[in-house]
Amino acid sequence: MYVLQKITYPNILYLLCKKLELKAKEGDLIYMYKKITIILLSTLMFFMFYNESCSDYYLGEDSSYTGSPLIEKVIPANGEQNIISKPEIKIYYSDLYNIDLKSLKLYVNYKDVTSKTVVTSKYISYTPENKFKRGIQVVKLQICDLSQKKDLSILEWFFTVGSPTFNHYNGVFFDNTTNDNMQTSYNDMYDLSRNSNKLKFLSIIEKNTLQNNKINTKQNKKWNKLLECGDSHNTTDQFVALNSFEFTCKHSQNNKTAKINLYNCNEPFTFNGDLDIDTMYKKLFYNEYDLIGQFKTDDDFNNMDYLKYSPYGDKFMTLFELSKIYNEENKHYFLNLDSYIEALEHGWHVAPTISEYNDTPTFNINSEFRSIVLCENLSKNDLLDAFKNRRVYASEDKNIKTDFYINKMPMGSILDTCDKLRFTISAVDNDELDYITKIEVFTNKNKLVRSKDFSSNYAKVDFILNGVAKNTYYYVVVTETNNKKTITAPIWIEPSS
Repeated sequence: MYVLQKITYPNILYLLCKKLELKAKEGDLIYMYKKITIILLSTLMFFMFYNESCSDYYLGEDSSYTGSPLIEKVIPANGEQNIISKPEIKIYYSDLYNIDLKSLKLYVNYKDVTSKTVVTSKYISYTPENKFKRGIQVVKLQICDLSQKKDLSILEWFFTVGSPTFNHYNGVFFDNTTNDNMQTSYNDMYDLSRNSNKLKFLSIIEKNTLQNNKINTKQNKKWNKLLECGDSHNTTDQFVALNSFEFTCKHSQNNKTAKINLYNCNEPFTFNGDLDIDTMYKKLFYNEYDLIGQFKTDDDFNNMDYLKYSPYGDKFMTLFELSKIYNEENKHYFLNLDSYIEALEHGWHVAPTISEYNDTPTFNINSEFRSIVLCENLSKNDLLDAFKNRRVYASEDKNIKTDFYINKMPMGSILDTCDKLRFTISAVDNDELDYITKIEVFTNKNKLVRSKDFSSNYAKVDFILNGVAKNTYYYVVVTETNNKKTITAPIWIEPSS
């Protein structure tokens, strides 16, 4: 069931008149007859177009549709937001089926509340005794009809209490490092991302335009073209084009080259001479720009001692690109967390991201890997603020939404040491085939803190942890069908400095 919101009326009359090349002649009855006929035909064609559009071309889905033949409507509707903290939950039966009310089972946030429901001839009603905590609430109904088979209908949906603190914006980090292989233009990449992939942002990372402070003319033109194309595609609240450059610096200790991606700087730069890693981080920290850094997964972390902690680097290095490993058995890539966990163990405060590379001559629009950013609005400044504060998570699924809070603070936060932590985690995927199968919470040294199994498009975990150790971090892994993973940024518990 769909709701038609807006249809552009085609100027059929104009096209037909042009084709017949009619000319107005006063008193010409044949002309008047043709004109009236054209008006009638165009009107008929419009209504045919309108009727087809009602069923096939739509912009909004009717929120009362439940997907269950036994249930006609649910209140609050599936996915409805900004609900009061003690809403009445109502489920209306369908008049077309006989319902076995004795089979009724109602669960709210996985708690059986059947005994507290009010059952009438038209609907089931439940009002919570206590206020819901802010965030996602999951409801599940089980009910049978009165047929001989006692057909069971299971309906699950969710709604959100209070307005969401942050929106989830899906995007891709694209690292254009094999320049000779790239044939798709910047404009094409932005268009494909926005229109075909329905992304909210695309970050294109280009090679450094400078070498030893000498301008590479060819690269410099390319960089300016990237800025120009990005500006032309930026549309507030619809799509954001981001740009970054690959900063390179010779490492004096073993003659290796450090490579990191830098944001929030429109003038690429490099440093003269060989530097040790600590000096490099320090110089970047004191740079005139408020830089935001991303570790690159294609660097040799071990040879460079690249993950050695730096208090200066930790101030601006907030993103960490996860590596991908190809599985020969199922012919798919999967995320490898080894280097990322190593960075966390060294003390870095970084959020996970995923990058795509130009391994093929055309921009890969088929990958389901996404980096998801939490911010209030969709703008360049909002996205960069989210990068800086690590409100980012990475997923092998293109449309999952995951929230992770401790003591009401979002993923990426650094909290003062406290004795009690309240974890609130939720995951939603409206793709019918992508069931959430597990939510896991990990802490230092990849130790499992909590795990819960699911078989639903909506999942929620809410628990309290007492006696928390100092200098602890927690992150969440959500698993879906086909073993697709989503990894959140951690939340750190540390004594205030």
